[in-house]
Amino acid sequence: MQPTSWATVREAAGRDVLAADLRCSFFASALQSYKRDSVLRPFPASYARHDCKDFEALLADATKLPNLKELLQSSGDKDTWAWDLVSWILSSKVLTIHSAGKSETSLFGEGTYLTSDLSLALIYSPHGHGWQRSLLGPILSCVAVCEVIDHPDVKCQTKKKDSREIDRRRARIKHSEGGDIPPKYFVVTNNQLLRVKYLLVYSQKQPKSRASSQLSWVSSHWFTVMISLYLLLLLITAFCYSCNPSAPTMDEKGRSQRTDRKQRGNQVVFL
Repeated sequence: MQPTSWATVREAAGRDVLAADLRCSFFASALQSYKRDSVLRPFPASYARHDCKDFEALLADATKLPNLKELLQSSGDKDTWAWDLVSWILSSKVLTIHSAGKSETSLFGEGTYLTSDLSLALIYSPHGHGWQRSLLGPILSCVAVCEVIDHPDVKCQTKKKDSREIDRRRARIKHSEGGDIPPKYFVVTNNQLLRVKYLLVYSQKQPKSRASSQLSWVSSHWFTVMISLYLLLLLITAFCYSCNPSAPTMDEKGRSQRTDRKQRGNQVVFL
């Protein structure tokens, strides 16, 4: 790729680094999928060898990619291979939604299944492994917020116009095995009637190592730790004195030393 193209991609990534990072995460997730031959489309031409897709070489380079902040701070001459790959990711149409309900064997008929309940959508959007150097996190979940046109090809439970009765023509799809579409479900039989407006991204927090968590706790509770150590020292000292009660205390030692000096001063020497 030419340096002018690098500059264009660098500018686009700098304007919204998280959006660019998310596209890289989508790419990495598709590359690691067991369905990568079908979900990773288009495929970068530089990794195609005689009409064969070299997934292993692409995966090796994708694993070595630095995070976008480091890449934006580096020069294009230094990491040309990285800029070529990131430029392809950001300039290609890698965001393709594969509908889980787009088959004739779907329960309520063929179409793209949507729901108005976010908690229900999250059930169908489990966390998955993406890009390990992502600024958003290596394990993500994504929910698409879609806009749908009110049309007879959008099947759902809706009431007839100027009536309280359910419109049965829109509540069921032909050859539906499950009967009427449940509440809060929408089945779009024509994808021209919907578009993605927003993406909700959920990142799964990684558990901290035990050593780092202990150090962070000590640093945030240092005063309590110092008081506890001081009390422990007092307890140890008291225990030592209780185990040896015949041992003179510091005050007794001082009095005995003064008495010895006084007695030595009163002694008379006879010749």
